[in-house]
Amino acid sequence: MTELMEVIDDNLNVLRIAPREEIMEKNLKHKGAIVIVKDSKNRFYLHQRKHTKKIYPLKWGIGAGGGVKAGESSYEAAKRELNEELGIEKDIKFLMNFSYKCNIDDYIAKIYIVVYDGKIKLDEEECEQGKWVSLDELKQFIQEGLLCPDTELFIKKYLKELIKK
Repeated sequence: MTELMEVIDDNLNVLRIAPREEIMEKNLKHKGAIVIVKDSKNRFYLHQRKHTKKIYPLKWGIGAGGGVKAGESSYEAAKRELNEELGIEKDIKFLMNFSYKCNIDDYIAKIYIVVYDGKIKLDEEECEQGKWVSLDELKQFIQEGLLCPDTELFIKKYLKELIKK
C-alpha cells in the first residue's frame, strides 16, 4: 500500500497529497516527527540505518522518527514511529521544532523526547543495530561524523538548549 504524505510550504500549509516515493524522489518539503529516546541513566538510544537505505545508509540516528502521513498529527506520527521502530508504547513530550533542507531531504519536524528504561525491540528491516550511549559517547559520534547530518544538527540544538537551562 502506498503511503501518502502532505507536501507543504515553509508555513506548514498543505499544498497537496503525494505518495511517499514521489516526495522522496523529488525532494518535496514534508512534515516529520522525531523522538529522542533517553533512559533514566541519561543515556541516549542510537540506531544505525540499514545499509540498503537510500538516504544516509549506515549512518546513526537517535531514537525513532519518520514522515507524517496525510491527515496524521506530528504527535501521532511520533508515537507510531516509536512503536514501529523500537517497540516502545509510552507518552512523549514535545521538545522543539526543527527544519532541515539539503539536496536529498526537505522537512519540518516536531521533535519529542521520552525517558524509557524497558526493552528495545529494534526494527531490523530499518536498522542494522542499536545501542545506548552516554552523553560523552554521543558527542564522540558527532565529532567522528557518524550521525545522519540532520540528526547531528538537531542534537546540537538540543544540547545547546539543555545547557541554557
